[in-house]
Amino acid sequence: MKKSVLYEDIIFRMLVSSVDLTTELLELITEDRLEVKVTKQQKLETDNIILRESFLFSHKYKMTISQNIVILYSDFMPLDLFNSIMLKKEGIGHLLKRTGSSSTRKIIRSGYRQPSEVINLQNEPFKLQFESQKKIPFKEYKVRFDSYPIEGMQLVEYFNPEMISEIIKYPMKLSEERNSMV
Repeated sequence: MKKSVLYEDIIFRMLVSSVDLTTELLELITEDRLEVKVTKQQKLETDNIILRESFLFSHKYKMTISQNIVILYSDFMPLDLFNSIMLKKEGIGHLLKRTGSSSTRKIIRSGYRQPSEVINLQNEPFKLQFESQKKIPFKEYKVRFDSYPIEGMQLVEYFNPEMISEIIKYPMKLSEERNSMV
């Protein structure tokens, strides 16, 4: 097995099984401060249930690193966190850390999906911001905040399977760019 394939396998296994803040792990892997881009945020059924779709973008690698689909249940999460999320300026992982919101994550399912099998939280087909012919690593999980009886968030996160190969190629790209400038 090639070393790069082994690294890729290990990293994606960590991502799909981690109950820690995924954003921090992705920033560690990419060595980049990822920018959140919110593509959709709308009320479902009532004002208390919000659907949010966003992705994390790396300017260093000029690519989408992951994409989230989240259902927020405002009655079951800290109000300051909910209001901060509604501003659309930061990723949920950064907000959880910054607000110090104590929570527990429970992975519902994780693994890999064919690009044609990617679905949202309502089990409907979903188009990602990135394209790949490879299977897409994902995890679906719920977040329960301390002192609330049920989960305040349900998320599915898809990870760009091309990110590791791009990260591995990056030093070579820099070297080629420097050589072309000479």
